[in-house]
Amino acid sequence: MNNFNPWDLFQKEFSKHQKGFGGPGNGANNGFDLSWINDLTNNILEQTKSQFNTNFDSNMNRGSGEKHYEPDIFETHNLIIARIPIPEQTNPEDIKVFFDTNKIFIQGIEMNRDLYVDLPSNGFAQGSNAIIKDRFLEIKVPKKNPMFSEIKVDIL
Repeated sequence: MNNFNPWDLFQKEFSKHQKGFGGPGNGANNGFDLSWINDLTNNILEQTKSQFNTNFDSNMNRGSGEKHYEPDIFETHNLIIARIPIPEQTNPEDIKVFFDTNKIFIQGIEMNRDLYVDLPSNGFAQGSNAIIKDRFLEIKVPKKNPMFSEIKVDIL
């Protein structure tokens, strides 16, 4: 696995171009030629993209050569969102989704394999929904945010 670190590349490039500092009044940007930043940014994005594609391909082909479709989990302040790619051979009408406080159980994505998804926080079944669009199953679960209730204190 390639351990690309964009920060190391930035520090190297910045120190290389910092030597051209000409002090105030030496043209725009105080003597710095900042055009290298655009090239550096594009280079970082390309390397990150290729690293992502390598990681994605290795996650899709584990062990026996079978493809396993692992979910991407996202959180907002109020929602937990799980996105799972659906294989071409899967009939979307065969997919069933079940929910428990912090887990999702999915049947029908792959033959002979059920998918269990651990959620990063607790959620509510009420208000949850699942849609299939563009060969992705997207499940949205409202978060169960802790709510404090006052407990009366009796003074004896």
